This record gives sequence, structure tokens and C-alpha cells, in this order.
Amino acid sequence: MGIRIFTHEKLKRNMNDKDLQELVNNFRAYKASGDTNGIFGRDEPYDRPSSAKFVELMHIHLRSENIKPWIWNNIRISQFSKTSDSALVYVSGAVSDDTYLLITVFHSNAHKMAEKITFMCELAEIAERFRERF
Repeated sequence: MGIRIFTHEKLKRNMNDKDLQELVNNFRAYKASGDTNGIFGRDEPYDRPSSAKFVELMHIHLRSENIKPWIWNNIRISQFSKTSDSALVYVSGAVSDDTYLLITVFHSNAHKMAEKITFMCELAEIAERFRERF
């Protein structure tokens, strides 16, 4: 069936249509091939709060404007080492692991937002509802 990507209203409200479509296309290409397109960095699950860990809520670091592309794209730097304070929050389906919901982007405060337990629980609820369907 191929990779299916859905976008949450939180993401749609914070991005214009062109940028959103570009993000979706790049994310699809990343999940299909592993190619980070000079945009994506470390990709890992949240480990807190426990509800986020339980629903396998993920985040992938995004190259921020203050990180030079030639540094980010250095082939000697592993994807795991590419971190920033910008991230895309997403989740995959529970049964259909090639189905994704892109929930929101933290543009410059990803680590601070991840410390807000109430907000992270809200994101975990969104992820859980998606995983119940997919």
C-alpha cells in the first residue's frame, strides 16, 4: 500500500500549505529510503511522560536555521549526532507501521516543550487516538 501520512490540525495551523507539503514529502522520502534530505537528524521516541512512551510518540530533530547545511550534511556525522532544538513530533500506526501522523513542529524550543508534562500528555492522547485507528 505504501507509506501513508496524515497531518494533525496542530501542524496545519502552524505551517503554510507549501511548507507543510514540503515537510510531508521529505518525511515520506525519509521513511521510504532513510535519506534525511539535509533536514532530519536524530529520530527517537519520547521517554516521558509515561503516556508518551506507551504510545510510542516520536520526534525527529530538524536542522534549524542557525546550523549551516554543510555542517549538518557532513557524512562523517551520524544521524544520531544531529540534534537541534527544533523537532517534528509524530507517531506511527500501531498495526500499520507505514502509516504516520505528523502532529506538530517545535521550531526553536523542542526541549523546553518536552518538559511540559501536561502538553506532552495532550500529544500522547492525540497519538493514542491515531494508533487506535491504524
